[in-house]
Amino acid sequence: MAPPQDRRLPDDISTAIVTDKDMGVYVHRKQAPSEWIYAGTFQGEIGDQPAKFYCIDIDNPIAFYSPYRSDGPTSPEITYILNHYYPYVPYGARGDELRGATEVRGKKKEAAAIQLAIWYFSDGIKINEWADGFCFQSGVCRPFSQAIKQRARKIIQDAEANAGSTQPAETLEIQIIRREDTPQLTAQFKVIARDENGNGVPHVTVNLNATNGVLSDYTAITGDNGETPLITITLPMDSAPLTTTVTATANVVIPQGTRYVHVLSSGGSSPSVSPDCPPPHEKQKLVLATPTQATRQDTESVSWERDFGDAPNGSLGGIIYQYPTRLGDGNNGGARHFVNNGIYLGNGVDAEPDGQPSGDADGDDMNDVSDEDGVLFPPDGLKRGQENCIRVTASVDGYLNAWFDFNGDGDWDDESEYVFADYPLTAGTNDLCFTIPSSATTEKRVYARFRFTQDNPNGSLSYDGLWSNGEVEDYWVSVGSPTAVILSSFSAGAQAADPWRIAFPALASIALAGGIELRRYFLPNHKP
Repeated sequence: MAPPQDRRLPDDISTAIVTDKDMGVYVHRKQAPSEWIYAGTFQGEIGDQPAKFYCIDIDNPIAFYSPYRSDGPTSPEITYILNHYYPYVPYGARGDELRGATEVRGKKKEAAAIQLAIWYFSDGIKINEWADGFCFQSGVCRPFSQAIKQRARKIIQDAEANAGSTQPAETLEIQIIRREDTPQLTAQFKVIARDENGNGVPHVTVNLNATNGVLSDYTAITGDNGETPLITITLPMDSAPLTTTVTATANVVIPQGTRYVHVLSSGGSSPSVSPDCPPPHEKQKLVLATPTQATRQDTESVSWERDFGDAPNGSLGGIIYQYPTRLGDGNNGGARHFVNNGIYLGNGVDAEPDGQPSGDADGDDMNDVSDEDGVLFPPDGLKRGQENCIRVTASVDGYLNAWFDFNGDGDWDDESEYVFADYPLTAGTNDLCFTIPSSATTEKRVYARFRFTQDNPNGSLSYDGLWSNGEVEDYWVSVGSPTAVILSSFSAGAQAADPWRIAFPALASIALAGGIELRRYFLPNHKP
């Protein structure tokens, strides 16, 4: 098919065009016997490199010599087919391909069967919806043949059994290694170039830029393992916004299984539309069937937005509180977590520019969104010298670390104050129980800090410092004496020689800090 005279393609990374039909036959569905549909591969190119495609949108036409833009991967089943069947696997290499009077006709039948299998996964078209028979482009027909349908069923069964989580290889990928927020906002990352099989590709030149901040290098070359050296991006502490987007551009493989959607033209001639892969629509779709070399981009957003605590720091009510809450508190700065909107306690998390210390430990709630809602205490507070239970709500499975200042001396450094260490939580509500020392203060507020992370800190998380995800929540809670033992009634049998001696030794094992109240008793031969 000849291209239009004024072919116009946008200046876009990984832009594809379709130039002609390739290997395939015509088939039709039982419900539309007069509508013959081309099933098979299409010829085309990405950039200036040749490529082959299958159609993954049966209800819309292929637009020839009109731009398509990459739109991520296809389903695992389709990606599996494209990695294990023609044309990526050369015709004849498998040994079970459909055959024809000539090799070309065999290829056309095999490609048609693969296309039917792809439509099964992409469009939900069951194989029994297709009529028997097919026609070659030459006009030669096989009206009663079921070979293509039978082959498509086998391909579907293979994909369903073996696809698993198959996805196209990420042939260009930015990986963020670490972020720091003192003395400047920095992030280190590397770029990885891979082939279609996921193997690292050496000596690939990667061009870099960022929307905010300064990069240590703007060009990097991959080593023998396909990875660039570490690159650092730096933002000033007062940067606004506290985010940047890094872009890496390189000439790498575009893997089979990459999906393409049609780009609507804003001007120029109308694209040449084929009715073979059937009515026009703005979201016509293709899937790349063979890998090709072209310029590709990967982008990665980096954020330094953090969630801080709000326990008090400084003199308050005659007590010097030393809870590290603000960025400048202590040796490691206040407790803070880089915000990931999916990892938090309660119903959500917000970001603050710094810690918000307050006597009621509610500075975070007073700043923007009230998000300190992940821990529920008993309505009457906690009780010393006995087991207490709290309810903690987590957004995802993760780990909890928590500290209680039981003696009220303004820090979390004393023995027994580290209550939960890397304690595993499940997504949803978690009821946690712990024993409070009998020496805990009942005269002062007890401040508590809860830090939740998705990854296991393995002992490396403290009540201060930075963590890469999660949330910190601070609370104060009152601690009282144990609940009093109330004996509403008791009785002793007539055979007891000394009923008082029977009744009260049993009480000696009860913690008496809360007192005992005797409301009613009954002794034989005595009136109550």
